[in-house]
Amino acid sequence: TQSTWGFVGLNGNFAYLVLTTALLGLVASSTSLILGALSPNVNTAIQLSPLLMVPQFLFAGFFIRTSAIPVYLRWAQYLCTLKYSLNVLTIIEFRNPPAAQHDIIYGKHGFLESLDINPNALWFYLGLLLGVFVVFRLAALVALVRKGRSLSG
Repeated sequence: TQSTWGFVGLNGNFAYLVLTTALLGLVASSTSLILGALSPNVNTAIQLSPLLMVPQFLFAGFFIRTSAIPVYLRWAQYLCTLKYSLNVLTIIEFRNPPAAQHDIIYGKHGFLESLDINPNALWFYLGLLLGVFVVFRLAALVALVRKGRSLSG
């Protein structure tokens, strides 16, 4: 892990990158948990999971830039937690670039702007991810308790 980090040449703080990736895992598992809790059976949950996960890759700007997505579909990017996680990872990685690269990353039409990332919104992105984690876990808990009561009683 950390030895790979050095070989790859990442510039971001290793601990922050790992914590952000862990948060992404927690949010993704919370999304899966609520899907499973709200589904009537396991097969339905398995069949519905691609409907939640595949758009994450499409609208997060991972494969194509969000500016290339038709305007009438761009709103969906704000529902994708993967986008916020990638934004946080990108901000951490490019937080203190060498002076020669500063304009390439932060300037008008720079790297971050081309990805629709606001470098000043780091805490917003993190707060949103934490909020989704907590809300989805609590909603899944409520759904599972209700499902358990209906099965037992």
